[in-house]
Amino acid sequence: MVLPRFEEIKVGDEITPLVKEPLNRKMIREYGYASGDRNPIHMDDWAAWRTGLNGVIAHGLFFAAYMQQALTDWANSSE
Repeated sequence: MVLPRFEEIKVGDEITPLVKEPLNRKMIREYGYASGDRNPIHMDDWAAWRTGLNGVIAHGLFFAAYMQQALTDWANSSE
């Protein structure tokens, strides 16, 4: 695998889109149990509503994992 050098990456360069199924409550809940992050805003609508949210929200690291996958796929495609 030949990764692009930092100097070769420019603002505006595009990466291959990462296509995933939409997140749902089951996925968010399972991620919470698997990661050990059972913060109520991720697990319980009532707790989320009490903090001003419209319902449970996904974990930040869930999205970080998606971003990592997108960047890894992009880097591997530049062979």
